[in-house]
Amino acid sequence: MAAPAGGGGSAVSVLAPNGRRHTVKVTPSTVLLQVLEDTCRRQDFNPCEYDLKCPWAV
Repeated sequence: MAAPAGGGGSAVSVLAPNGRRHTVKVTPSTVLLQVLEDTCRRQDFNPCEYDLKCPWAV
């Protein structure tokens, strides 16, 4: 879910499998794979084992 962040940018909030939320700052050119990799790196997960899902598109 995109939401305004400080500085006029946007951010995506990711709910990780461990129940923690991680907010990733994004730009119009940010690739979704970057969001997944950043979230997994911070949560110490292997990004090859996870996918991003939109709750309204399931």
